[in-house]
Amino acid sequence: MVLYSLCIYAFPSKHCPACLPAMSCSAIVTGYHLLKIDGYSLTKVTPTGTAIKSTPFTVGGYRWRIYYYPNGEFVGSADYISFSLSLDEMGGYSTWGFPKFIKTEDFEKSDYLRHDSFTVRCDMVVVRKIRAEKRKTRAHLAETFVSVPPSDMNRQLGDLLESGKGADVVFEVAGERFAAHRCVLAARSPVFGAELYGLMKEGDAAVVVRVEGVEARVFKLLLRFVYTDSLPEIEEER
Repeated sequence: MVLYSLCIYAFPSKHCPACLPAMSCSAIVTGYHLLKIDGYSLTKVTPTGTAIKSTPFTVGGYRWRIYYYPNGEFVGSADYISFSLSLDEMGGYSTWGFPKFIKTEDFEKSDYLRHDSFTVRCDMVVVRKIRAEKRKTRAHLAETFVSVPPSDMNRQLGDLLESGKGADVVFEVAGERFAAHRCVLAARSPVFGAELYGLMKEGDAAVVVRVEGVEARVFKLLLRFVYTDSLPEIEEER
């Protein structure tokens, strides 16, 4: 009876998937190897962290070994049987495994151990080629998926001033009238805020405020600047 299956995805190249920014795989080869352990009771004297190596076998064009740890690969897995797969061609440094494959107590009570012998099947998926793809930067992704238009708030406030929609104060300057919005003026100018909210209560109907000593053209430019932070080009007199 075969004791479970070790199913391992192996990447023999020098890069593993976690090391690559992005990847795509090709030339995938599958295979398996049966490891039979005879004389299980004799292997139990092996210290924790010490492995019994299988003979080399080939899958996907590479030479491999299975490492069997009768008393666990690490101190934390001393109560377990551990297995790992090693790429024999790289000096055993590339390994994949299961430190807690099966608890020793459970294994010894199971039907997998017969006549002091058991067999493990190691199923492998070997990825022989990995093609790395350049990861897009966050800025590039932002340009690709999110296009934020430049702010046009000043233009919109200018249109609001020109339309007079929602105006709640009217300035009378040199015989001309200019509709405006108290909230905009107060937000943009503490002087306007103090004067306007001192003259009237919020919610009052539009009130006419007379301004003296200022030309209508100049006051219009002032309002325009307060709303848009800009002034129109001034034509020189000929």
